[in-house]
Amino acid sequence: MPDPVRLLALCVSLCAIPIHASAQQGLAFAGVPWRMPADSARARLERLGYTFSRDGEAGDPVFTRSDRAELTMILQDGRAAGFLLVDSARDARAGQRYAVLADSLRAALGSADTLGGTGLVWAAGLTEVRLQTVTRLGVRYVTLEWRGPGMLDEMNRRWADRPLPPLPPGFTAVTGTAVSRVAVDTLTLRRTDGGALRGRFRIDYAQPVGPDDESYDGAGYEVEAECAQGRTRLLARSLYLQGRARKEETFQRQGWQSPRPEGHYGRGLEALCRAAAAVRLR
Repeated sequence: MPDPVRLLALCVSLCAIPIHASAQQGLAFAGVPWRMPADSARARLERLGYTFSRDGEAGDPVFTRSDRAELTMILQDGRAAGFLLVDSARDARAGQRYAVLADSLRAALGSADTLGGTGLVWAAGLTEVRLQTVTRLGVRYVTLEWRGPGMLDEMNRRWADRPLPPLPPGFTAVTGTAVSRVAVDTLTLRRTDGGALRGRFRIDYAQPVGPDDESYDGAGYEVEAECAQGRTRLLARSLYLQGRARKEETFQRQGWQSPRPEGHYGRGLEALCRAAAAVRLR
């Protein structure tokens, strides 16, 4: 069995060239195309040294590796939507393992797109690679997660206490958390004559947010965006509650703004730019 770290770099490199991840069209695990049928993906993984172990509680196939790492292939409608690799290192060894894996991923993918307190994220179009340290039941370990198209919707369907509402026609989920989702209307996303993106995004919440008399569970925006400059210009905004519009506004001659990453406009900017890298624009 090859060294796991070298195998990791090889698996990533099969679908990526060594440039900044955000400039790539997609990231996948071990060369398995997103949405590949489960049986075909299983055969490919087994050729790479992963041994089928069992079906998980949700019906996802679980594999083991010779170093006792465990890989789960997360399925949506019988096709590969994501992978979760749980490394065998624990507690004191987890920190060392995290550093080795981070170096391996940087060598294959370049600098991470997102830095967090417990992990790194490489994003490309509608796909992501996440390296994290996790502590559960007092045990610290390292996880590597590949998220492909459909993974976000499947996570929400399975695990959210309050599922998010269905997306309107034309919208594609790009980023999100357990309680919110950012989606882009990929059918109308286009470039202006000046080269900026013009498009619509929406942020949905599992439960209403904001003051009681002005609460909403969905917010839609139409904006122009310049990805390289990291700025947006607002054209229209709507707030929704249980599918009904509560407030609608249009704007003219708005100036360009550099939004905070954690705010609505920052999250929308990220989603628009990632969607634009993954779809054919008009």
